[in-house]
Amino acid sequence: MDLRTRNLLETINRRFYADRALDFDSSRSRPWQGWTRALDGLSAGAALQVLDLGCGNGRLLAHLSERFAITAFVGADSCAPLIEVARERYASARARFEHAELFDEHGAPVMPAGAFDVVALMGVLHHVPSRQARRALVHAAFERTAPGGRLVLTVWRFERDSRLSKRTIAWRDAIANDPRLAALDIAQLEPGDTLLQWNKGARAVRYCHAIGDGEIESWLVDLPAQVERFYADGDGELNEYVVLQRGESQ
Repeated sequence: MDLRTRNLLETINRRFYADRALDFDSSRSRPWQGWTRALDGLSAGAALQVLDLGCGNGRLLAHLSERFAITAFVGADSCAPLIEVARERYASARARFEHAELFDEHGAPVMPAGAFDVVALMGVLHHVPSRQARRALVHAAFERTAPGGRLVLTVWRFERDSRLSKRTIAWRDAIANDPRLAALDIAQLEPGDTLLQWNKGARAVRYCHAIGDGEIESWLVDLPAQVERFYADGDGELNEYVVLQRGESQ
């Protein structure tokens, strides 16, 4: 996929989240069931520095604060309205929420500086166009994981949910109905690239990618980490979690 197509697909989601931020926030108040298991093994009350990439409204901070002593929390998200919600809701000297893109103008990942005990990349990767870009983002996030820390990422399995699959919109129909998509080259799309309709409040569409098992394996093959994979959330299989535990000496 070329950079021009990536930018067009990312624009779809920037527009979606800017327009639907309040609707999205109202439906994203509770923690996911899988968060607890993903952090099992960390001592209760442990002092943690956390990086939350694609933090949205910042709700992960509230969940972590119930179990651990959060000494520093950095949340980054490209949606300015959701960042403002997070700043107002979780105002604290220990927490910093940044309105920031995860990729630069050349398509390379951009990470906040530092090394973190927990790096979260949850509910993000399905919104990243290009197999190459998703792999690069996973590796860049792992580089921000401190020795002994863990990277927690999720893969949204929307393609396996009959309710969600009914919201799929054909690319040609979307292009015909939205002049802003007229420049999109369908030939540049990758298998699994999908448009889903959002029905809460005013209707809108967002870009999502159905990530296959083979792609996940390509992220992990050369990362020096112990890996745990499991399903959780929704009916128990809505999200696939991948937890990468970095060695103490790495």
